[in-house]
Amino acid sequence: MDQSVFERVYSKVFTIPKKRISVTLGIITIVFASLQYGLAREFFARRYIALGLILIILILILGRTIKLAFNGRRTFFLALLILISIEIFDFIAFHFGTPYLISLTPALISSFLTIILYFLSEANEDRVYAVSLIMILLIYPFNYRYSFDAPSRLDFYILTLTYIFIASVGVFLGYLYIRFLDRDFGFNLKDLLRSFTLFWLTSNPAYVEKELDGTGMIKEGWIRCLSIGNVKIISDSFHPGPFGNVGGAKLVKRILDMGNTMYLHSASTHGENIVSGEEAEKLMDSITCNCKELRAMKPYEVESKKFKITVFPFDNFRLMIVSGKNAIDDIPPEVQEFADKFGDILVCDAHNSYKKGYDVTPDEVEEIKSLIEKATGIETEESTVMYSFSKRKVDTTNICRYLALLILDYEGEKYAVFMIDSNNIEKTFRLRVERFLEDKKVKAIVISPDDHAKTGILPKLGYEPAGADKSDVRAVFDFLKEIDFKNVKEKGKISYCKKDVKAKVIGSAFFENLERAVIQMGGKAMFLFFLIIFLQLTIAVILGTLLF
Repeated sequence: MDQSVFERVYSKVFTIPKKRISVTLGIITIVFASLQYGLAREFFARRYIALGLILIILILILGRTIKLAFNGRRTFFLALLILISIEIFDFIAFHFGTPYLISLTPALISSFLTIILYFLSEANEDRVYAVSLIMILLIYPFNYRYSFDAPSRLDFYILTLTYIFIASVGVFLGYLYIRFLDRDFGFNLKDLLRSFTLFWLTSNPAYVEKELDGTGMIKEGWIRCLSIGNVKIISDSFHPGPFGNVGGAKLVKRILDMGNTMYLHSASTHGENIVSGEEAEKLMDSITCNCKELRAMKPYEVESKKFKITVFPFDNFRLMIVSGKNAIDDIPPEVQEFADKFGDILVCDAHNSYKKGYDVTPDEVEEIKSLIEKATGIETEESTVMYSFSKRKVDTTNICRYLALLILDYEGEKYAVFMIDSNNIEKTFRLRVERFLEDKKVKAIVISPDDHAKTGILPKLGYEPAGADKSDVRAVFDFLKEIDFKNVKEKGKISYCKKDVKAKVIGSAFFENLERAVIQMGGKAMFLFFLIIFLQLTIAVILGTLLF
């Protein structure tokens, strides 16, 4: 099962154009639509300008009553979509030979409007249905003012009643569509979709976290801290996702904002995502680094066809960082569970070789386990350690916040852990960084903490690794070029602590259920959405033909 479906589905949400673009598109559509009517083009231009303005006003005013999560840009865009729909329906009515039926066309968008207002607002369903109907009805006087006169006063009354009937049917069809999505997949599909859209509109994680918390499960785990002088290296058994500022995705930022800190990605997957910021804060409160002092031993490496493990051993603890030679992404918790058999070992996923669509295979898991077992059989001599630490806040296309470099000098043999605060790292870029550090006589392990701050927010950001953009490359090398690699002279106490914790996580079943929902409902929901709009249009055409 592809657990990244959570991010991929979310990142499919379209990007709203800027306000000036929506206004420009509106003007273009008004001009283009008006030109389709020959001598009547001036009349239709006035009609569409008036309708566009009243739509904006009604959305702004009535949107407040349902807590519509819209800013000016989105208001303009929604008004544009409705106006374009009216223009299309006008074209159909006019060229069917019944031009006075254009007075009915705004009613045809009532089902679309109902569905949109529900998923983009916070109000309960009944209020949304009422506001949708009221909005459509309030458009009618202005719409009729800029329509062709009915053949008679009786026809006017029939038109008005028909408009009300079609608008009511549309709202009812919108209600049926929302009921169709009210399905239980281990979570309520309707409520989850609404929480996603509200988060997308507001960036407020509470909407999504409320839904995740309702379906989450308590999981036992740990948080560890290795302290070298004034530098704290922190890792936990949970996953720093799912995306943006939701749940466990806040962990990386919170930890890196602490000062001289680095975050290491443990052997964990999206099933171990923490459900909320509140749960993440409980984890933060559990961080401690001074349980016991350690003596350092000289580092060493073991490698296989696809992976390399760099081991930083101490007298009672080993830190093992797993790098992918061609690809690595979210090695599963069973790898850590395997390592636990050999003592106090922390296995970290370097997350440093991005490959699109990659998932670790069972054979690769066994390959990593074999390397761990091999590494535990190696003993090295005790060594004094000098260190230097540099950290800089940056913001590039794919680097979320920080660059941090820890250089460790083991009696003349230098190692470095270089953290690029991103979701993953492009392989060629990582190799280039490693060569740069090798030229400085430093054996480097380049890692990312799998930071999800820039995944799943906008499709343009999506899921790109550090190094995929020139701004990433420039920031990294500007940082490295300022480092004094010869000045590694600080000496400090080495201490370590592992603390058992509990946190509510999303759980792997959530992603399995989400994938099942997408497969079972995705195509049906899209088909039904367009069917409803077509059905409402058909009803209007039939009524217009029969009554007039």
